[in-house]
Amino acid sequence: MIVICVILLVATKSSRKLLSRGGKLSFKNVILSILFMGLFIVTTYSWYYVASDFLPQYINSYPFQLDDELKTFNRVSSPIAKSISNMEYKPFKIPAYSLLEKHRIVQAENQPCSSIEITDNDSVAASIPFNVNFKGETRMIRKQAIKMLREKQYSPIRKCFKDDQTEQIGDIVTSKWYKYNGASVWMDKYEVHFLVSRVVYSKAQLSHYPTISILYAQIFDRDWKELTDYKFPSTNMSFPSILPVQLDIPVGSDWFLGAEDPRAIVRDYFNVETQQMDQEPIVIYNTKVQEIEYRRAMHFYRPLRKPEESTRLIIKDMPPRYSEKNWAPFIDKDSENHINFIYNFVPLRVLKCAIETGACELVSGPKFQPKSQQIGSLRGGTNLVPIPANLLPEKIGKSRKYWFGIARSMNRKCGCFRTIYRPHAYLISRDIEEEDSYTLDYVSSLLDFNVDPRAWNKDKQDQKCGDRKSVYIPNSIDSWDFTLITDLADSEGGGEMEDILSMTFSEADITNSIIYLKGFLIHLLRFLDGNYRTIKKHYQETEYNLIVTEFLGKCSTSLSQQYCEFTCNRRCGKTELTS
Repeated sequence: MIVICVILLVATKSSRKLLSRGGKLSFKNVILSILFMGLFIVTTYSWYYVASDFLPQYINSYPFQLDDELKTFNRVSSPIAKSISNMEYKPFKIPAYSLLEKHRIVQAENQPCSSIEITDNDSVAASIPFNVNFKGETRMIRKQAIKMLREKQYSPIRKCFKDDQTEQIGDIVTSKWYKYNGASVWMDKYEVHFLVSRVVYSKAQLSHYPTISILYAQIFDRDWKELTDYKFPSTNMSFPSILPVQLDIPVGSDWFLGAEDPRAIVRDYFNVETQQMDQEPIVIYNTKVQEIEYRRAMHFYRPLRKPEESTRLIIKDMPPRYSEKNWAPFIDKDSENHINFIYNFVPLRVLKCAIETGACELVSGPKFQPKSQQIGSLRGGTNLVPIPANLLPEKIGKSRKYWFGIARSMNRKCGCFRTIYRPHAYLISRDIEEEDSYTLDYVSSLLDFNVDPRAWNKDKQDQKCGDRKSVYIPNSIDSWDFTLITDLADSEGGGEMEDILSMTFSEADITNSIIYLKGFLIHLLRFLDGNYRTIKKHYQETEYNLIVTEFLGKCSTSLSQQYCEFTCNRRCGKTELTS
């Protein structure tokens, strides 16, 4: 500041001297004036750059205050009902990893994950989950399937009826029909939740051994009450409904057929017919395709626009692999006619796929190799949701775009488990100007959000200690929004806000549940507000970020044995628990 004041004083005196000479400018005076002004600009900018690292960009308090311009992530209407905000929330511990503040630390060989660990014990809290499957639902779905079969509306549906004539309908419904893998998205224009689920018919009476899988869509209001006979203005389809997605059924085969792992995402678009902005849900699923010798491929399905069609996703310059699945979808507003996907995490590869044609291209990450790559521990999970720029620290919000998602990992021989699946929170970003610059910035260890998942073997529900498999799959982020804390609100509707994220998940391949999570934004801001110059340098080194991604992938499951030990002790009723 002193330097700037001196420069201003000198520049002012020089200007007065020039004016006192009647405005006659010598070559020397012109040069001196330009030099003084240049020095002033450079010094001012340098001071601001240095000072910006010390400015309080991070929101330290929880909950926090928002500008009037941003009352909701969704802008139009909030999915957070008062009843949801007032539920009981209990905090949980998040061990996580990020290198944004620890540039180049991974260059050392055998660097421990503890060197980049972030431990947060109380920023995030979880509600008690609730099930959105209800009693008698599979019987209703079966009745709809019978109607479609009789009216010859959907030929694959015939595979849902491989029962003996001696079997009772009640036994068939309870032992052979299952509904899980539900993925939901909030459509703020219509103020409804759109939920698409995988419905399995299994002749073998095992949810994970289907005769055929079909997709079933439902509509719920803000309070998660189902709306029946619901129609969107742009379609004749009535919900709830079995979705008539295209399926290839080989002759003589009765196993592992149909649509699997449905995901949903909301697309905002300009409706030419109404001349207004509109929304549509896009369903993403995988299935085996006859055209490529019954290899498994990813598909788009648009129930409100093209209910009789599905679009296979084809990666440019890459022959079909044996199985494509576990792609995590997100929308980048810079390409509204496309949907992006995280194809795999380590190394991080991002695809961009055209909604109309299904043509996909690799936009970020190393090129595909001729031979198949290892999948790694982190896989698929939910869709990703953006973090609005004006909620980020200003120094990074102007230069990068951020998305948050919840992946899953599969770990074998972990504690008392033969196999265990658990969620992981993560964050990716890219430079605003560079589409090929996606990076993995943060990933958590195994999380369960205070949920003790159902037993895989239903006969061991009361004795989970002997259950050798534990499956807890995150399916979708339905919404991420704000709610007003009523006891802090003022008479004009102001007050402090808190962020609430809703996630759908399934346990043991038999449930559809919703859980609400408070405070994830605060948790993320704790490390996004690091030293700006360190963060900027971190993002500038592409080769270094490839090393970072590999390191984060390794660290994401580095605590798996400790987590499994704790979970096994809890299930077996031991009093001495390790954290």
